Amino acid sequence: MLLAVNEGKVIGQLGLIPVRLKYDKEIFEAQWACDLLVDPGLRKKGIGNLLFEDGMKRNMITLGNNPSPKAKSLMLAKGFKHIKSAARMTFPLDPSDLLNWVLPSKLKFLSEISGKILKPYFNIKRKKYNAEKSEFKYCDAGEIAPIISKYQSERKQAEILHDNEFLEWRVNGLENFSHRLETMKAREDSYAVHSHFLPYYNVYDWNCSDEKIFIEMLSEIFNEAVKSGAKTIQIMANNPFEEKLLKDAGFLRPRNTETVIQYSPGKSIDSAEYFHFTYYDTDNNL
Repeated sequence: MLLAVNEGKVIGQLGLIPVRLKYDKEIFEAQWACDLLVDPGLRKKGIGNLLFEDGMKRNMITLGNNPSPKAKSLMLAKGFKHIKSAARMTFPLDPSDLLNWVLPSKLKFLSEISGKILKPYFNIKRKKYNAEKSEFKYCDAGEIAPIISKYQSERKQAEILHDNEFLEWRVNGLENFSHRLETMKAREDSYAVHSHFLPYYNVYDWNCSDEKIFIEMLSEIFNEAVKSGAKTIQIMANNPFEEKLLKDAGFLRPRNTETVIQYSPGKSIDSAEYFHFTYYDTDNNL
């Protein structure tokens, strides 16, 4: 965390989360930039600019995910570049909650009525994915690490390295703030990392080798999401196969993909055409 301080008072901050980034067969030190905040009374005075300049002096790749319009403008001006990335897919267990985000303020009164009309449709979709038997078993994060490592070694896309150290840090959660994430696997080629972060139920990372295994995974996710009281399930699709599976199950895709922007001092990943993004790469459950 970088702080801008004036006369003993904090007037701005920039969060920087350390990670290791894999691109092709190389590993790079990197950091996610997040939570840029400046005292409202001191904005437009270059404080955010100074925070970014200081963060970028670390001579490592800096990443941003879904920055606010102001932060995005500042980052692009500093030389950040877009990378195509995943599609965030959502399943509304409570459609009225989703409609609250979509409808303009003057039409929000329709969200509850419309939600009640739409809910039976999504309930029918959900019940179609009720597997009587499942090969998925809950396990420690260390048991899914070899599966993740295998898939990452095969991909040539830019992505955060999910090794044992990363998994132990991100799966264990933070005391009195975020829950421990659940990890489960099927066979030796399919896994899922998931948990509630109310009002959402997030699937942080997943891979299913075929449609049968996907149905079994989704059955467990639906059951756990309903038990948790979540209103919306969120999951990433990183390729057309995953997106089709999710759409067939009733998941909705927003108009935009995840926004990932990067700055690499030595242009080390400027040639990357895609960023394989998972839900716990950045600060989504921190």
